[in-house]
Amino acid sequence: MVPVFATALHEYPASASVLLAQTAPYSNMLLRSLGIGDPDIYYPAFFEGTWNCYSTLIQVTTPQGEDKADRRSVEFSRKQLGYAVPYQVRFTPFEGRVICDRLFTTTSLVEATVGKNVIEEGQWSPQQPNRLVLLLKGGTKVENLVTKRSAEYFQVDQFDTSEFSKQVFDNSAIKDGPPTVKASLNLTRYHWDTAAPVVTKMEAIQKVSIFAVPMEGMEMFNTTTPVTVYKYRIEFERI
Repeated sequence: MVPVFATALHEYPASASVLLAQTAPYSNMLLRSLGIGDPDIYYPAFFEGTWNCYSTLIQVTTPQGEDKADRRSVEFSRKQLGYAVPYQVRFTPFEGRVICDRLFTTTSLVEATVGKNVIEEGQWSPQQPNRLVLLLKGGTKVENLVTKRSAEYFQVDQFDTSEFSKQVFDNSAIKDGPPTVKASLNLTRYHWDTAAPVVTKMEAIQKVSIFAVPMEGMEMFNTTTPVTVYKYRIEFERI
């Protein structure tokens, strides 16, 4: 098997084989089959650093029908089709791996889409990466909790990630009533040029699926068919 593997590597550009040797994360398929997953997504080593991103919404669909989706959100999103939103993403080293700085990245994206200074406080720690909390101006508290994830290095120039999470919007400081709960699945496929000696640009296709959550139970939501699906094309440029 070693000669076959070596031959396959020789078919890639020299820089590609170096990238594969240096950055390919450990495949966790066996661990996931046993119900054990990585505590966070571990990205290729060359992701480390801060990147300027340009995210363009290219498609909005409602798989369960328009009547099941949030009409105002869908109408607003469709008006944004084709527009590029600039923000920044940061990947940072942690315990010998490279992870996403979720607080920095989320704050940058929220400010780019909602407005500057809308976040009063944010809470996130790489020691507990599954939970991110934002306190917005006006008193709304937003909590994102990742419940399932996976990441695979399928090709030398392709890295795929998947995260399922639920979001709790607590408006109790503004109005009475229970919090609003949503569930989402985020699928992202990264690509880069393996012929480049140093990767300074990447692109990704991202699909975000929103699922309905019954009011009577946060743990009981339909993961079969989403109510809304947003598809983005993202361009990355290293700072």
